[in-house]
Amino acid sequence: MEVVGDRELGFFPGTCRGLAFPGFVYHSEAGTRAAELRVNKTALAAAGGAILDVLRSYYNGGGVFVDAESFKNRGVEVLASYTEKPHVEGGAAAVVYCKVGEGGAVLTGPHPEFAAVNLSPSSGGPEYAKTVDALALDDKPRTDFFKACLSKLGLRVNQDEQAVPSLSRLHLSSTHASDVSELVASWYDIISHEKGGTEYIKGENDTFLLEKPNAWSMDSMVREVTQVVAHALPETVGTKLPGLASSSPSMETKATQADETTSSPDR
Repeated sequence: MEVVGDRELGFFPGTCRGLAFPGFVYHSEAGTRAAELRVNKTALAAAGGAILDVLRSYYNGGGVFVDAESFKNRGVEVLASYTEKPHVEGGAAAVVYCKVGEGGAVLTGPHPEFAAVNLSPSSGGPEYAKTVDALALDDKPRTDFFKACLSKLGLRVNQDEQAVPSLSRLHLSSTHASDVSELVASWYDIISHEKGGTEYIKGENDTFLLEKPNAWSMDSMVREVTQVVAHALPETVGTKLPGLASSSPSMETKATQADETTSSPDR
């Protein structure tokens, strides 16, 4: 299967050609590899922090930004290149920065945002387990590189190491009460009904528990949102959102909860 054609956003003025490396199969890890990247530290110098010259990143089906160096005059910078010669023509640019209007975009063939902890070594053969181990060894260099990419976009990045935050609830709400009921009803075929009335939606990587509160009040919603925001951004809640900070977070949670025993690359 090929995906060929113009893209609506079109941040990169040229072509992204793939597969950079063979083996990709949709909905599988068959093409997974620890792709070695050579970092353009000059392009990321303003980001600060320590960045290695070479690191390994999760790869599964990405492409090459063809002749990316030729678009310098259009605001394109190569942030990292594959050290191994790709299986397609057009150079080896793996990660690029593109100037877009008053802002910018970072586009990647590999996945520097994806941590090895999201992979199970037992999901494949011996070579797959070795790939997971290699990615785990380069987890800090990968994180440092990804932070530098975000800083390149003008984002303020916390350089301290932090634990993965707990999952927040997902709420279904509408100005029309019937809309929520109709949406949930449309999911009937994908909902697993357990004894005792418990209902789950089991996805490829995650399991969602459905809970249906009888009613919500606006005050209750404010308290629930405050609890989530206060956990993620305590300084913001305390200084910029004093009204929310004063709300009581003692309400019993009644919402949708993703199962924390599973992982996915999007998390």
